[in-house]
Amino acid sequence: MKRTVHSIASALLVTLAACGGETQTDPGFCGHACRPNDPINLPEGGEVRLEIVRDKDGEGFEIRTHAYFVSDQTPDARPWNRDPKFWQTTVEVSDENPMGVCADVSSKTLFPNGLPESRTYADVGETVTLTTDGAEEVLARFEPFDDNVFNNVHDIGYYKDIDPDEVPLDVEWDVELGDGTLVTEDEKLYMPPKYEMDFPNLKETVLINRNEDFPLTWTDDAPDDDPFLYGFTAFGDALGVRIFCIGPNTGVMVVPSEVFPAIPPAGWMQHGLLSHRVVGIDGRRVDLFGVSCDEGAYSLTDASE
Repeated sequence: MKRTVHSIASALLVTLAACGGETQTDPGFCGHACRPNDPINLPEGGEVRLEIVRDKDGEGFEIRTHAYFVSDQTPDARPWNRDPKFWQTTVEVSDENPMGVCADVSSKTLFPNGLPESRTYADVGETVTLTTDGAEEVLARFEPFDDNVFNNVHDIGYYKDIDPDEVPLDVEWDVELGDGTLVTEDEKLYMPPKYEMDFPNLKETVLINRNEDFPLTWTDDAPDDDPFLYGFTAFGDALGVRIFCIGPNTGVMVVPSEVFPAIPPAGWMQHGLLSHRVVGIDGRRVDLFGVSCDEGAYSLTDASE
């Protein structure tokens, strides 16, 4: 298995929680929590993830796969209206620039209500199969499943070590369980496209003035009408993610200078597109994550340097 301590997709659930709280003032960026009839409000039922990370040369150096399913847990539901420990707008709120959020996730409590006191895992068969045109990936069952990437241990999990070159982008994937259940009958797992970073250049160490807001711009061919496709930026070091920022996929994000005291003076940063779709299975929520991102190094500087 390919291993890394850089964890970004799980932090999404924290940042989306702010969108449903009292502090959200602009309806342009709500995520799932602003839609009361969305399956996101169902009790947790597990997740399926495909995530590709590219290095400074633009090559895919890691693909992360993960699937698990649960039939019960305590606490039984996520309190979506709880704000993260730290968040604020990343762009001026307007029709052109709806609200985004940054969250301090260094506490390692990535979910709004922390870790469940108990969780009953569902055995869905020997395999979980992900299929799209021209590609099929069969994730095998492990008992227990030690997911070092996201620092979780599941009683039952599904995994396959996949070559990044084998994972097509900008496509929808079907997810079928070993017992024949098609998870994605109503909603597919979407793997976002590769994109071009206009600024900064992640092929070189990114110098960030700690006293100024930091803009990022990118260009992609993603669908303009996908309400659950986001742009994100993450900062961290060997201990993991410190700050995670997420907003609508508008091609621009501004990371406020107020977050820089919470990140190391030097470390790694990621930027990418993240699709988070959900489906309801037997009254429980299954999260479908597709992530396409690039990783590079950064260093904080002062204006006087």
